Amino acid sequence: MKSLLKYAFFICMQICYFFYKNIAFGFTLFWFEAYASFSGQPAYNDWYMSFYNVFFTSLPVIALGVFDQDVSARLCLKALPLQLNDQHPRPINSHQQGICQLNLNLTSI
Repeated sequence: MKSLLKYAFFICMQICYFFYKNIAFGFTLFWFEAYASFSGQPAYNDWYMSFYNVFFTSLPVIALGVFDQDVSARLCLKALPLQLNDQHPRPINSHQQGICQLNLNLTSI
């Protein structure tokens, strides 16, 4: 059961990262189109866009797979309140969503 929870947490982190990556990339295209007066001129070559998606999709998965380590039982018991906070999801409020959107906009610029 422990390995399934760890795997589910890993998948959730990756899904959030992929959304962030793709939205930030989409905003860069929007900013370029606004700068180019929505002329339809491509901002990036097709090869660059493909390389971006392949590189930034595989790199975090490989990095987490290589560097992920189990935590000792003693350390888990010390950090039990922190783990319990992560296991009970809190709904995202408008303040958190606004901060995330601002961060995405700043990343894309």
